[in-house]
Amino acid sequence: MVFFTKRYGFSGIFLKFDSDVLLTPGFEQFVELLGDEIKKEKKRSGMKKLRLILSISSNWVKYVYRRMPKFDAYFDAFYLWADEISSNSEFPIPSVAVPVDPLHNSELVPLKDSLARNAEHLAGSGVPRKKIVIGLSTWARSYFIRKNEELKTPEVESLVYSNDDSGQTDGTLGYHEVCHLLNSKNKHQQLHYDNRSETTSLIIEDQWYSFNEPEHAAFIHKLDWISNHEFGGIGLFSIQGDDPLNNCTRGLLPLHRTVGDRFKCRRGTKRGNLEQLGECTRLCFLDLEESRNSFAFEQLQPGWCSHMILGQASVNPYVYSGPSKGMNLALKLYNDWERERKPFLYVLELIEFERINRNKYRIVQTWKI
Repeated sequence: MVFFTKRYGFSGIFLKFDSDVLLTPGFEQFVELLGDEIKKEKKRSGMKKLRLILSISSNWVKYVYRRMPKFDAYFDAFYLWADEISSNSEFPIPSVAVPVDPLHNSELVPLKDSLARNAEHLAGSGVPRKKIVIGLSTWARSYFIRKNEELKTPEVESLVYSNDDSGQTDGTLGYHEVCHLLNSKNKHQQLHYDNRSETTSLIIEDQWYSFNEPEHAAFIHKLDWISNHEFGGIGLFSIQGDDPLNNCTRGLLPLHRTVGDRFKCRRGTKRGNLEQLGECTRLCFLDLEESRNSFAFEQLQPGWCSHMILGQASVNPYVYSGPSKGMNLALKLYNDWERERKPFLYVLELIEFERINRNKYRIVQTWKI
């Protein structure tokens, strides 16, 4: 893993596990081995040390936050995101419709889904605030719902599937697929704004949507809250979920543009091409593996992204392998991008463990980078 990361010119690794793995001894063993290998590689090469970011689902923080301070020495940032939703079955269909990226709990949002509460839990456990990066989404949640007047939150019946080329199959839609639902003259008035949770949603007949609307008070308040509470930065997942082709006719990548224009740095930090995570971090994500569309890096204005996280290549621990077709394309586009100060490049690794016995685990699937 370390060899391939350095070979293809990445500055760091963004690690994502199934959430329950974070509670296992296998996770601790893996992190220690990876940390040791990174130190050895730095000593061998004399080059800068690889940086590590750990992804944590927001509603799993209550289970794992007490363990996280022991990993502070290994990770340069902890990425908190709110995309994992509870369901009543093995299928990824939630029982109720919870809005995207709730900052606080409300009548519409359970306490366990609050980004603010879970970020404070993590900080209160001893993880430095400057290492906590809050992840927001460019993707919409979209469901067919049952009408039940007794419930505050709509009951979900099924998913609304994308007809787009984004490669999504889980009922999430890109912002460019839902922006047309809003009338351009009074788009903010059409949205239901829950000012307690700082979320926006929209119901059209039997279809329910929730998404971050650029320049809406709900989105701006989230950006301000992250800055005002001295957290390390923000992440926006992903470029494909925004509007990279200007289908909404509101300019290219309106959500990324809003972050670039409105997100304020922590006190004592400033924007610039600083390698240290926590120095006004703005993570951007790009995955061309499932998408049929390419991407022009020239669309990204200076200041929008401090770090670019690419997915995905296949690295098998037992046989030689390298970047997939989508990763190779993303790397070529990035390397051909003519800009003096580019965002630092990270790889996204999805890792699955299998338990062998009480104290032993192994990686059972191809490592996704």
